[in-house]
Order: sequence, then C-alpha cells, then structure tokens
Amino acid sequence: MSDRNKVLSTGVIKKHPASNIAHIEIVNLDVNDSRAVIVQVFNWDTNRPVAIPVTPANTVTINPNTLVSFDASLVGVQDHFEVRITFVRTSEDVVANVFELQNDTPLKSIWHEELRRVFLD
Repeated sequence: MSDRNKVLSTGVIKKHPASNIAHIEIVNLDVNDSRAVIVQVFNWDTNRPVAIPVTPANTVTINPNTLVSFDASLVGVQDHFEVRITFVRTSEDVVANVFELQNDTPLKSIWHEELRRVFLD
C-alpha cells in the first residue's frame, strides 16, 4: 500500500455535441479490502477548470468486489471537460472507465489505460 494519493486524468477532452452526461464507473476487484476514491469533473470552456457537481460527491468508499458509478451533467459544457479520479492511499485492484453519454447511450469511452497520472501539488 502507498501513503500517497494517485490522481488519474482524462486530460481536457473535446465534448461530443450530443452528450449530456459524464459517467464514470469504478470497480474494486479486491475481494478483501475497501478502496476510497474522489471523482471530480471540470468544465474547461473558459480555459480554466470550473468544477461540475458529481454524484456521489466527496470521498466515496468502494467495498470489496463492488462497482460504483458516478455521474456529472455536461449540459452546461459547450466544448471541453476533464475527469479526474483520485485514489486515496492506493489504487491497487481498482479499474476506472469514463463514458460520455447521451442519456443512457454511450458516445465516447475512455478506458483505464488511457487515463494519465498527474502529480498535483
């Protein structure tokens, strides 16, 4: 286990014109230990990050062998947004995928291996 949080980002991505939801699915594949995550979504239309509310909010504990889904409305985003996922203390056995949806229809997928680790000071 690491004592440092790990932050993964989609980077700033071009929003699909028809999308209205950023949907993030995070699964804890560890059969014994819970994991904690923080999911943040930002509107980058003004060339600066503006936080968009995410549900569920704040630090979320993911129980062993459990999936948790997060959603953020992209209705107010015209062109660009970003998703950041913070793994609190450890990312071991956790997989996160990001989807851009129009209601329940996936328009774009960003897989775990496509997320970039960032070091925020």
